[in-house]
Amino acid sequence: SEFGVRLWWYHWPVWSGVVALVFFVWRHLRVGRLWLGWTVIGLRTLTLLANAAADPNVNYREITELVPATLFGDSVAVAVGRPGVALPLAHLSLLAMIAFVADATLMLWRQRRRDASLLLATCLLVFVSTASAVAMVSFWGLVHIPPVVTLLFVPIVVAMGAELSRELARAAALTEELVGKDRELRESRRRLVRLTKRSRDSVALCSWIA
Repeated sequence: SEFGVRLWWYHWPVWSGVVALVFFVWRHLRVGRLWLGWTVIGLRTLTLLANAAADPNVNYREITELVPATLFGDSVAVAVGRPGVALPLAHLSLLAMIAFVADATLMLWRQRRRDASLLLATCLLVFVSTASAVAMVSFWGLVHIPPVVTLLFVPIVVAMGAELSRELARAAALTEELVGKDRELRESRRRLVRLTKRSRDSVALCSWIA
């Protein structure tokens, strides 16, 4: 019963994560089909509403037992039970999310944006595909593994770190270049002032001689 309640609350951060991912692709990577992104958000919102009305949650109609398993040396529990009626809706939203990220990655490739944006989109695609596959086989009872997706964030963090490092290096180089230009401009102003003063002295001398 406690496991079912915790899994019920689990869908709220999942919904916020899906929405954040869609808007991240739109705003940061500046790619992605608008209608497909709204389809992902709509399907996940319907899943959240179905979960709110489900007992114990949208994943299971009934949890019959908790099977012990080992994950990275720690003991965890995996639920076994009858899948929920609305579970296909939840997994349909995951498939739509995979399609959205895959389409965005393909757009970046076609635009020849072979930079950190393409790397980040590829990492996102691997993340959502693997996480969705793990969730599907776990909740349908095909394999008794916990739907752990935390470690899949590591490639995304690495890709974002690489992009931020590149931007910081570019900003540092630009700052150094601007400092050099500022020095050159100051020196040019000094020379101009000296030349102007000499010109005035020359004009004054010529006037005095004349």
